[in-house]
Amino acid sequence: MQTSGITLRITLSLAALFARGLAYGQVAPTTIFVGSTILGSGAFGFGGQSGTLTDATGNQGVNPGYTWFRYGTANSGAGALIINSTTSGTASLRYFTATAAAPTVSAPADNFTTTTAYTWDIISPNTNSTSPLWVRANDATAVNPGTGAGALPLNNTADLATYNARLNAIYKFDSSSFIDPTTNAAILAGVGTFSYSFSGFNGSNYRSISLVYTPIPEPATIGLVAFGMLAGIGVVRRFRSGKPAISVVS
Repeated sequence: MQTSGITLRITLSLAALFARGLAYGQVAPTTIFVGSTILGSGAFGFGGQSGTLTDATGNQGVNPGYTWFRYGTANSGAGALIINSTTSGTASLRYFTATAAAPTVSAPADNFTTTTAYTWDIISPNTNSTSPLWVRANDATAVNPGTGAGALPLNNTADLATYNARLNAIYKFDSSSFIDPTTNAAILAGVGTFSYSFSGFNGSNYRSISLVYTPIPEPATIGLVAFGMLAGIGVVRRFRSGKPAISVVS
């Protein structure tokens, strides 16, 4: 009887470890339907499932491309995606990178460079779904799963920056498995940053969440710095030649 009990406990433990491995492992990009989901403090991924990106210029939900999480119920308003975490107890999502040829092996993604800006629409409602996207507006009051009370309004495009700031404060992107092609290691914060932005505005509300990669410095900033340096060189040359630094044509 004792042996049977030991066997049962070992079997359950192995089953739990196997399930965890499936949930947290790296899989080829696909579309993952998450239905009605609440992401509270400490939540990791969707039911523990991470995403994978194999091609920075690829499509949603396919390989080559990137994992696409879709919430709610198709052709219905049933269910919701609720991000109910707080600034002191954040939720998080991780994306692995890999090549399209070997999507389960960690590697730099195809067509990704650290000096280019990218936006990937990673979380969207299901097909023809009117299921709501609710994000906790403040740490003091949790979103009511039945009514949506306590959620950001997400209905004013002029307030997008404010909405995004709140989203990024309570929902973190785990970039530890996003590989830099120049170093074959995780992208450093001084090279580029990841953030979320609400997207998919349908005239009434933002319905989707995009992952945004921003190189540091941004390409536009590099251009301005270069222009400033060239202008400075021109001023010095004019000064040394005795010519006016600025000429005005009227």
